[in-house]
Amino acid sequence: MLTSNKKGYEDMVFRFCPDEIYKNYYTANKYFENHSILFYDKLKGKIWSLAYLISLDQWLFLTFDVQTKTFEEVSIKNGFDKNGKYQDGGFLSSKLEQNAAKIAFTDVYQDATNNIWWGTKDGVSKISPQSSAFQTIKTKKDDIHSTSSSDKNGNVWYTIEDTLFYYDVNVSSLASYPLKNHFNSNMDRTKGHTLFTIIDIYLDNSDTVWLATNDGLFAFNTLSKKFKRVDISTWQKSMLAQKQDYNQRYFLITCNGLSQEKNGDFWLSYFGRLVNWKVKENKAYSIVFPLWTWAKGFGSRTSEINIDPKGKVWVGTLDAGLHVFNPDDIKDPMDVSIDIFKTFNFEGAEPKFVDSKGNMWATSLSSGVIRINTETYNYTQFTKDEGLADNNTFNVIEDRKGRIWIGTANGLSCYTPETKKFKNYYKSYGLPSNIIGGRKSSLTSNGEIFIPTNKGIVIFDPDNIYTSSIKPRIAFTDFKVNGKELSISQKNSPLNSDISLSKAITLPYWQNDLSISFSALHFDDTQKNQYAVFMENDDENWRNIGIQHTVEYTNLNPGSYIFNVRASNSDGVWNKTGITLDITILPPWWATWRAYTIYIALIISLLVHFTDTKLTENYNWQKPNDYMN
Repeated sequence: MLTSNKKGYEDMVFRFCPDEIYKNYYTANKYFENHSILFYDKLKGKIWSLAYLISLDQWLFLTFDVQTKTFEEVSIKNGFDKNGKYQDGGFLSSKLEQNAAKIAFTDVYQDATNNIWWGTKDGVSKISPQSSAFQTIKTKKDDIHSTSSSDKNGNVWYTIEDTLFYYDVNVSSLASYPLKNHFNSNMDRTKGHTLFTIIDIYLDNSDTVWLATNDGLFAFNTLSKKFKRVDISTWQKSMLAQKQDYNQRYFLITCNGLSQEKNGDFWLSYFGRLVNWKVKENKAYSIVFPLWTWAKGFGSRTSEINIDPKGKVWVGTLDAGLHVFNPDDIKDPMDVSIDIFKTFNFEGAEPKFVDSKGNMWATSLSSGVIRINTETYNYTQFTKDEGLADNNTFNVIEDRKGRIWIGTANGLSCYTPETKKFKNYYKSYGLPSNIIGGRKSSLTSNGEIFIPTNKGIVIFDPDNIYTSSIKPRIAFTDFKVNGKELSISQKNSPLNSDISLSKAITLPYWQNDLSISFSALHFDDTQKNQYAVFMENDDENWRNIGIQHTVEYTNLNPGSYIFNVRASNSDGVWNKTGITLDITILPPWWATWRAYTIYIALIISLLVHFTDTKLTENYNWQKPNDYMN
């Protein structure tokens, strides 16, 4: 038994009573009043309570861990707490978040699938077990120009528009370094939106963060915390020595991607050109991408670059597919043939990373995600048909167990190579948005993944994502006949109880167009629950109908049927026992056994009458003949 003190004291006292032995546990030194215990969270082994903090004029949640005997204050707003640790309280609706200090909670309930439901004067809110796995560093405005990368210590550097951020995983602290003061002040601006954008990020093995931007290349020293613009004038001179025309400096303004060779030299993507920068010599040579021409304009410009362990350079383009070449095959930078490139014709494909098995993973605008063997160039394409959340993909990363996480335009997908199956996560799981957009994801030293979205950076530990093993209960929710809903209140209704409680229903022959609705009572993500149906004596086999939870049967013949429903939860755990509804459609009166009995009796009567008539006629005909003889 657990009770709480109802008055305000400096130390809130809880009374814990196992075996009738009382023991007191105390919270930190805060003044509380109206303290009440809400419920016991059986999933996490914590007791939840609600208290009013007088000093802040605010309601607070407290949890008591029955194992460690410690209290923890639960934040209901997103943000960093006093220790710099980010907390996500996104389980509350936006209206409740805005009025967090004034919330009047009326009731709380934990359902059979471990969701927690809050009743308030403004409605009902829900905490899903999955939502606690995803934390979000929110941005001030929607943005997809974000990218991240891990350093040698496993800490994360990431960018949002024109700002570089550093996240220390050991102390959960965040620091920001604006780059906008270093951009060219003469650059044009669009309405209400700056053009200053960091496009790509690369961390070398020293103490430098390299930033590709739409105003050239920058280097950030992680020790001095200072930016330095990379002077491209020496590149121009070295490339002019190749007799290349660089009167239009635009070629070397927007850097779309960069990657570093093992010897420390860089390959960079500038519009329709690839630049190989010899860092120690500070010289460069450039090659024109063979498929790019002024006539195609921005269409075939080069974008992201990635160098695999064998030193081959992978180049993405906007609409000319994905390409890979060996730099050793370039004999004359002034005359590079498309023949040295191996091409994969996936529109908007961009090389992202090489996994632990030596495969290059590439995203695309509409072709899903592509896995390519860097030795044989054999590839496998994954799309929505294979279970991917969406065919428009943005970023890919591998976790410590070899699972592949893919950000798409409609959710976050996790691919497990061993099972060859996808598991998809959406906003309903605690993500800030379904648009998991941004160029690069990163893996920290403690196994957490940073993935950019258009609503901020998502942080999560793949091993801490809750997967429900609870099979959903199923209930019938509606039953329509000839397009009209049946209810027990109707005159001469065939229902003796609500459809959710009914086991059987009998209908006349003219009520043979049926619509049956049902629902899986599992609320982690109701839109992802799956269903299968089977009507005995009508369907040949079970039919998987996906998320659809209404089926129709038209012009059923009179007879007996058994309608079966199975359902799975959003994690694919099926209730294969399901539920059934016995359905009997009566025949018309002229097709009943009584009618058939009458028909038979009439037929027999007619036969008897006909036979008797024939016998009489034969008898009468035979009498005169007998007389004459």
